[in-house]
Amino acid sequence: MAKEILDVGPWSLFCDPAQIREEYSQFESGSAEECNCIDCQRFIDLREKAHPVEAVGILDRLGIDYHKESDLSYSGPIMPNGHEFTGSFEIFASVKEGKDKVFMVGETYKLYLMNDLDSDRIRLEFITQVFTDEDRP
Repeated sequence: MAKEILDVGPWSLFCDPAQIREEYSQFESGSAEECNCIDCQRFIDLREKAHPVEAVGILDRLGIDYHKESDLSYSGPIMPNGHEFTGSFEIFASVKEGKDKVFMVGETYKLYLMNDLDSDRIRLEFITQVFTDEDRP
């Protein structure tokens, strides 16, 4: 396993995707499965729609399993009948460039970095707006 510099949207990250993938393989599930609240159950039901294909590709490139978020919260409803969630993934990496940049993936998904954990880890946070087909404005 070797670290490399990956350019992802506005960021240059120094990381080892194979190591990150191995770390994520050790987790059985994401934080939503560890909670019994209705909002986390709603996210589980909508997870495939919550992360657009392009975002899944970005996460996979970094070695992140998008089914295994480290944190999740329900931001609230979006009218008519949509839902906004925020969550995060933690990885061993360092930011070489663009740490304060927000990366919009499509119209309803936003990624940003938080480098406040320690010098060897970052938190990749997401905000997503999810609409079911019948709810989409």
